[in-house]
Amino acid sequence: MNSLRLRPWRLWLLVATTAPAWAGTLTTSFLTPSQYSATLGDSVMLRWNAGAAKDAQPVAWPSGEVNWLFIRGGGEQENRHDVRPQHASDNFITLKIEQPAVTLVGAERPVVREVTGAELRTFLEQNVAGDTTAPDANRLAADRKYRVRDIASAKTLIRVPTADGQTVPSAIATSKTGLAGEIRPQFDPTAAPVGSDLPLTIYVNGDKRPDAKIQATNVATGKTTTMIADPSGSTHFRVTDTGVWRVEFHWAQPLQNDPAADWVVYNATLTFEVTKGGAQ
Repeated sequence: MNSLRLRPWRLWLLVATTAPAWAGTLTTSFLTPSQYSATLGDSVMLRWNAGAAKDAQPVAWPSGEVNWLFIRGGGEQENRHDVRPQHASDNFITLKIEQPAVTLVGAERPVVREVTGAELRTFLEQNVAGDTTAPDANRLAADRKYRVRDIASAKTLIRVPTADGQTVPSAIATSKTGLAGEIRPQFDPTAAPVGSDLPLTIYVNGDKRPDAKIQATNVATGKTTTMIADPSGSTHFRVTDTGVWRVEFHWAQPLQNDPAADWVVYNATLTFEVTKGGAQ
């Protein structure tokens, strides 16, 4: 593995602005492992799930679009670029769990999409805090096509329990990664018991993002908690249930004098599993 390092910011921007336009709708993407709890040496399949958090489903692996994927654990990080499945027909890649405690996997997928003003406005109304985009969204022409630089930044946490089954908090889970959009937990979510509050900090291009709209969904119950980040880019939500959680935030702005896109939308997600009940 390579030594732990963050990737230069300009790499994702270069790929995003040179990627060919891709006709498709704006959606939310989650990195989803075949198992959230593993033992050392396990091979885990990693897929992209897309759609609303409560029922997002596996989709074809976006070959040619995942320009950066990293696997972080034990103070080391492996970086992969232009990530594709071993076989073209596969919708997954395989990674080996080689470090104890928590393995953090992250990926970035910048694509220029062409959508109508009506589609973009609907997406913004559903996913972005209203005060931040309302004036610009109201000026969107419903039938006009807009080029949107859609930057999907996704993370997932895979836990390796100790020999006696304990989940000791790991600093890997709370580390900053350098993704363009990032949800950074301030406590290891895989060690959070039901009933606890999980604090989060939200970033766009490395800067804390106040007023971001964050949604946390428990997949088993389908219940979503919605929060707005405070002036320091922070918020928290109550861990109400065990099971898989999908957390997301979206932030957008119109672009000026950009030859490749009219808008940029940041779609950041985090997935993990809570296994600890409230009574400890």
